[in-house]
Amino acid sequence: MKVTREDFFNQTMTVISQVGIDAVAVRRISYAIGVSEAALYRHFKGIDPLLDETYHYAGKKLWGLFSESLYQYGFSDNKPPALLVD
Repeated sequence: MKVTREDFFNQTMTVISQVGIDAVAVRRISYAIGVSEAALYRHFKGIDPLLDETYHYAGKKLWGLFSESLYQYGFSDNKPPALLVD
């Protein structure tokens, strides 16, 4: 099974919603996605980089949904906030 970074982000958000941010661990996320802990470490240096990238991924995803709404209501200058830009 090929696991993408997006899969890790989505599963991390699911685990956070289930157990809370303080209980998130590499073991929980890798188990939830069905891969070894080593597989997670091949994509990320550790839990902190994974959480940081998940935060940015979630922010960009949310901004995408929000900007679609802005466009529908006639707001065309819908640039993302600075902390969502790479």
